[in-house]
Amino acid sequence: MMKRTTAHNEANKPQFVLQLEGPDQPGTIKTLTSYLAENAVLVRSLKSATKKVEQQDWQSAEIVIELNDSTELMAFSQGFEKVCHSLEMKCSFKPITIE
Repeated sequence: MMKRTTAHNEANKPQFVLQLEGPDQPGTIKTLTSYLAENAVLVRSLKSATKKVEQQDWQSAEIVIELNDSTELMAFSQGFEKVCHSLEMKCSFKPITIE
């Protein structure tokens, strides 16, 4: 059985990689993904790992996101950085470009 499908327009939406690093605390990923959900940001992938750094549990995460058409980039990125700062996480926000 075959079904005709419509073309995907995903390539036209801006995608970014969020890289995070900081102390591992309960609820960190939930807090970050809640901020993304509140801003109607689609999470394409999420990778998270923990390790010991100087006898402290340390977390790193990489989140690939897709912004919707109505998301104001500067306001979103500043808000996300504010959330990261409140969690003592360092973050970077980089666009995904196809070369």
